[in-house]
Amino acid sequence: MDANVLTSSFQLAVANNAGFVAWCVEKYNSEPVVQVGLNLEDPPDGYNYPLVAISFATKRGGLGSDRETLLYAVSFAILDDAAPDVDGKLKTYRQVVDLEEGRQLLVKALASADLDGGQFGEIEVENDPVEFFPIFSTNMAIPVTRPYVFREDKLI
Repeated sequence: MDANVLTSSFQLAVANNAGFVAWCVEKYNSEPVVQVGLNLEDPPDGYNYPLVAISFATKRGGLGSDRETLLYAVSFAILDDAAPDVDGKLKTYRQVVDLEEGRQLLVKALASADLDGGQFGEIEVENDPVEFFPIFSTNMAIPVTRPYVFREDKLI
């Protein structure tokens, strides 16, 4: 299985994950858009949220090694212009809480993908929760380590 096939496996696993899809519908009245790649110069319009963007980023290992690590960039974004909840001096953007809840469900959905004998490594998370209001987003770097099998006809 090459990097692109694994990317497609992630895409299908997320799009077909009942728990993640139900959460998106319950919270944001829409099934998630799950796409490969993301053009930040031309961001999706408001009808394309919640959004999951999956991209193959880097590969380490291969020839001379029995293992390889593929690194995937996965972004999750919601669009919600609701004002923050205010209770005296406490101010809470509910969307920040939703974003983390959805991210955790997204990781479970990704983990259900066929990893071709591989396993997830330590996931790095970076949040941009209010910077691009009304878009709330989180970005993950997800390494997948798996056995390396050299095939001349299928170089990755």
